[in-house]
Amino acid sequence: MKATFSLVLFSLFSINTFSQWDVVNESDCAYNAVFFLNDSVGFVVGICGGNNITIKKTIDYGESWYIVHDTTNAWIYDIYFPSDSIGYASTYENVLKTTDGGETWFYPTPEFEGYPYRSIVFQNDSIGFGCFTDNGAAFARTEDGGFTWTEEYEYGGREIIKVGDCQYRMVDGYYHKSDNCWEGHESIPLPIDDRYDENIAFSSDNIVLSCGLGYSSKTSSNFGFIGRSLNDGEDWSVIDFEYIYALRSIEFASNQIAYCVGQPYSPNPYSFLKTIDGGETWFYQEYELVCETCFSPDIRDVYCASENVCYAVSGGGGIWRTLNGGGELYPLPTNVSEFETNKVSISPNPASNSVTISSDNELNEIQLYNAFGQLVQEAKVSGKTKNINISALEQGIYIVRITSEHGFSNHRIVKQ
Repeated sequence: MKATFSLVLFSLFSINTFSQWDVVNESDCAYNAVFFLNDSVGFVVGICGGNNITIKKTIDYGESWYIVHDTTNAWIYDIYFPSDSIGYASTYENVLKTTDGGETWFYPTPEFEGYPYRSIVFQNDSIGFGCFTDNGAAFARTEDGGFTWTEEYEYGGREIIKVGDCQYRMVDGYYHKSDNCWEGHESIPLPIDDRYDENIAFSSDNIVLSCGLGYSSKTSSNFGFIGRSLNDGEDWSVIDFEYIYALRSIEFASNQIAYCVGQPYSPNPYSFLKTIDGGETWFYQEYELVCETCFSPDIRDVYCASENVCYAVSGGGGIWRTLNGGGELYPLPTNVSEFETNKVSISPNPASNSVTISSDNELNEIQLYNAFGQLVQEAKVSGKTKNINISALEQGIYIVRITSEHGFSNHRIVKQ
């Protein structure tokens, strides 16, 4: 991710105040992936007009888009640029390549006889990897810029990412990792039963996040989940979200800030999730609907060009953008916390000078976050009641994270 800012970005801020994820483009496309070279120049890929594989490009922060590639009778899955000029896009038939910054695309290799690559990533302009799994697994490597590929079927995955020089990670029932450009690798079984990994993200703090789709035999329904490891996949903790149908993509914007997108059960507004503590807790963010009658879009991919500038795409033809980190954070219900929110009271709310927080449980810690996810106040607590002075805070909405011996809960207060 590149922290590239320009006068264009500041002029956009001066024209409009973005408080959420805003729709910058909508069409009849089903988008699968998004990738940006910097804050303003990027690409989206998908299938448009019924059966055309399409690549679109923007050079003005997503304000306008133009088609740079359009071919019939295929499907396009992923896009990746190892440099500003050279990029690759995986289709159902083979891998497309550009050498002029995405203005024109060509097929460097004939149609694949094996699996199409669902996810691709490159170490540099020449050495790259592709993976795909669907009733089987495939992993491939190219060393000549995509002209020839060597395939293996012993392992594979649905998503592969580059986390450093010659370091790669991949998931699909197993957590595959290689620290030597896949000359050798280790595969660790994921202790996430009845769940199907869709995507992974990796921070420089060795935090691994995985998201996907789970199934509950008790309720006969699907749910989204996020898995988290603090030691590069050796041990995992899992959060299940019963109000979300599936989570599709996860992306670190910094070491501790990450976004996760997916499709909740309508009409729940949980398509955009955000963490500000490395995945320990998650909030949801508001987003602009593509149409007044639309609910809960299937957001398939998210990409952050910098900490505050991110883009997302949906299977319904929408392209979203945020220029301020997605705006406010709101408490997100989960089914894993034993600390029930109805055991907490906060008064007065709204408040001007102070609030009193009470609980049936012994409190351990109280943290206040502003609308941009920044920690503005915290206090250690001993007892079931705590008075918090908020007179120095600016007016607005704040998230209160309350921790007890039984878990945590998130609440919203309004400072007048």
